[in-house]
Amino acid sequence: MINTTALVLKTSGWFETVRIGEGIRLEFTSKQKPFTSYTSGTIISSSLTNSTDSMLFLFDSPVNVSVGDWAYVADRLTVTIRNFTVENNRGRGALLEARNIDMQHSTFNRTSAPALFFQPSMFWREGPGARNVTLSNNLYINCNEGISQHKGIITFLPDPVQTNPVIEDIRIESSTFYFGNFSQGLIQGNNVNNVLLTGNYIATNSSQPLITICNSRNMTASNNTVIDTQSKIQEYYVFDETSPCQMNLSSLIDLPPSAFNSSFAPPVNIFQ
Repeated sequence: MINTTALVLKTSGWFETVRIGEGIRLEFTSKQKPFTSYTSGTIISSSLTNSTDSMLFLFDSPVNVSVGDWAYVADRLTVTIRNFTVENNRGRGALLEARNIDMQHSTFNRTSAPALFFQPSMFWREGPGARNVTLSNNLYINCNEGISQHKGIITFLPDPVQTNPVIEDIRIESSTFYFGNFSQGLIQGNNVNNVLLTGNYIATNSSQPLITICNSRNMTASNNTVIDTQSKIQEYYVFDETSPCQMNLSSLIDLPPSAFNSSFAPPVNIFQ
C-alpha cells in the first residue's frame, strides 16, 4: 500500500506480472472471506515495480484495503451459451465463473463430473462467484457418474466452502434431467443465494434427496415433474453435515413435495 489510491498488486502462485488494463474495476476481499467483496476501485494507470510479479496501480478514488487482501476483476461481463453439446466427457461439462450467464438449448451427455460446475477457487485462483444465471431448456443425460463426482448434476461449490452465500440469483427452468445409475443428486447447493427450480422434468431411479444444502439461503421450487422408476423419494432436500456446513447458516428453504408433483412431458427431448 503506497497511499489510499495507489496499491501494489502481486500475483499469487504464479511468476508473471499482473496485467490489468486501465478502466478495469477491481473488487477486494479479505483473507477470511475471499469471495465476498467489501470495496472496489477502477484503475486509471499502472506502472512496473522492481519485482517481476507485481505492478503499481493507481485508482480513481480511495480504496480502503489491507495488506494481504485479495483482488479480482469485477466488470459485468456476460456469458451467453447456445446449442452447446458435451458428450462422454472425463470431468465436468462446463466450469462457470462469471457475473451474467445465460445458457440455453444445450446438451450434457455422460459427464463423469457435474454437468455444470460453479466454483470460485482459491486453489486455482479463479473467480468471482457466479451471479445472475439462467439455465433454460437444457438436457442432462447420465451426468456426474465418475471421476470428480460431486453431490449434484449441477453443483455450486466454492473452494474453500464459506459460511455465507457467494453465488447468487440462479434460475434453473424448463429442462430435462435423466439420472444415470450413479448420478447422486440434482443440485449441490453450497454457499448459494436465491435459487429457483421450476418447470423441470426429472427422471431418477433413486430414493435419495434431489438437493443438498450447505450454508445457503432463499432456495425455492415450483411446478417440477419427478419420475422415480425404482422407488419413492421421501425427502427432496437434505442439509449437508460436512464441516463447515451448518444447518443454522441456511434459511428460507422452500422445497416442499408439492413443488415436485406435476405431471407434464419432458420440455426437452433426447431426439429432436
